[in-house]
Amino acid sequence: MNIVSPVTPGQVSFLLGIIPVIIAWIYSEMLEYRKNTLISKA
Repeated sequence: MNIVSPVTPGQVSFLLGIIPVIIAWIYSEMLEYRKNTLISKA
């Protein structure tokens, strides 16, 4: 039984759907961190 199989369209659409969510989450975390550092410096 092959464990490694060709990528299915479902996997591709799943990745294309979740990658922007991860990027947006990381971006919002960076903005929160930057905002907190600016507040602590002020």
